[in-house]
Amino acid sequence: MLAAAMARRWARLLVSMGASALVALAGPAHAQAPTDLQRAQRAFEEGERAEKKGDCAAAVTLFEEALSIVETAQLRMRAGRCKEKLGRLVEAVGDYQRATTLAQKDPELLALAQSQLASVLPRVPKISFETPAPLPSDAMVTVDGSIVRDVGTNRLVDPGTHAVKVTASGYRPFEAQVLAEERKVSVLRIELTPLVAPPPPPPPNSDVDPVPWILLGSAGATLGAAIGLGAHSFVLAQQVIDELPAPCREVTSFEVACDSEELPDLESAKVEQNVFLGLSVGAAIITAGLLVTSVTMIGTSTEPSKVARVRPLPWLGPEGAGLGLSIDL
Repeated sequence: MLAAAMARRWARLLVSMGASALVALAGPAHAQAPTDLQRAQRAFEEGERAEKKGDCAAAVTLFEEALSIVETAQLRMRAGRCKEKLGRLVEAVGDYQRATTLAQKDPELLALAQSQLASVLPRVPKISFETPAPLPSDAMVTVDGSIVRDVGTNRLVDPGTHAVKVTASGYRPFEAQVLAEERKVSVLRIELTPLVAPPPPPPPNSDVDPVPWILLGSAGATLGAAIGLGAHSFVLAQQVIDELPAPCREVTSFEVACDSEELPDLESAKVEQNVFLGLSVGAAIITAGLLVTSVTMIGTSTEPSKVARVRPLPWLGPEGAGLGLSIDL
């Protein structure tokens, strides 16, 4: 009985929406130029023929063209009816809601619009969003590219598959496909994953062993010591020569046989001079060892460096003494 009553109402609506009735429905409140109304009538007539042929897509386009010129509750309901057949339920609901507003002065038409709205609205699928944690303040949720202003409210969608995307600074984009079915609520759980920042690169030369550079600096120090000790040894030798008697000053070696009574403490001076000379030679040897070791270690610094131990190593010889370094790699 209800279906039959609805069919009769729709039949009366179709009769009242004849092309000649469209101009009358426009009324003085919708005064348009005659050419515009003629264009609206032609669009309506073509849309009506397309709907009778079952081509609702073309009918919707033509009804929308007529609505852009003159808007009536009947025309809104005709467009909504075609969209409903096409599965565009969300748009159909919008047309029926608009028709209820336009039909306030026509009780029968208003009841028909309200009845149609009440029958379609429960069929519209919905997407409900679950957020285990509050979304970031700059998060943007879109459904098929359209921004969702309030994720706490169910989103009305047409039946079919819909693309949901969520973006927020500092998080990986969230994307999902949701299959919406008539009269059902599809629940989508939104979980954003924070972006993990890559570890900072190691500082330049962070794996360079400082030992070869220490050794290189030590080589400079021992070189200075060798030069200083050698110079002091030379000064001592010169002093001994200066104190020799005149006949012995031309000698170039302490081995020259001079009268020992004329030599002032020659042996003790010779020992002292030899000690400093030995220290100078030892320092020079240490310098050479340090240089070779440091240059070798620097040349192989691309490989992981081993920890080196440096220990002082004193030495004493028959004609001198010194201080060396022992390097354990």
